[in-house]
Amino acid sequence: MGHTLVTEFDEEGIRKISNLLRSAGIRTANKIPFGRNTDREIANSALPYHVTVTHWGKQEDDYYLENLNHFQFYPCTVKADHAAVISAAENSLLLYLEIVPDKGWQNMMNSLHEATGAADPFFLHMTISVSKNHSLILDQYNALKGFEPFLLNVSGLALYHIWNPVKLVKTFHTNEN
Repeated sequence: MGHTLVTEFDEEGIRKISNLLRSAGIRTANKIPFGRNTDREIANSALPYHVTVTHWGKQEDDYYLENLNHFQFYPCTVKADHAAVISAAENSLLLYLEIVPDKGWQNMMNSLHEATGAADPFFLHMTISVSKNHSLILDQYNALKGFEPFLLNVSGLALYHIWNPVKLVKTFHTNEN
């Protein structure tokens, strides 16, 4: 994987996520799926909680990096709706919050598609934790599963170089390129 474009949340949203995880007793969590050929510890400390908007492989970097200069970010809101668990790479489990977008999300995605041709994400979610320790993930899921859905303001997008080293490359906000 070359780069990933992810949501940034405003301070209130970050506080909501932190409070939810704290109330569920989740102190540390891995946000990067296995099999991505990245240093998971560095990646997890570099990447904030986010919704992945799009990603691409190294071989497509030049195309996407050039065309992102024509992308116009549109602020929007998403709802963290409920917790769920799915099987993931290398016999791991992935705990995530299902995300429901508002109309503004589609405006943002239309702008991104126009600039780059990027398709909508496979499924909108916020990874909370990934582990090969199934008991840990199921315990975390049980602690989260009854949370009250809440809204998150998407205040920008952040572009990360996703192979070693994981690092922030650029951010996109209203009236920025």
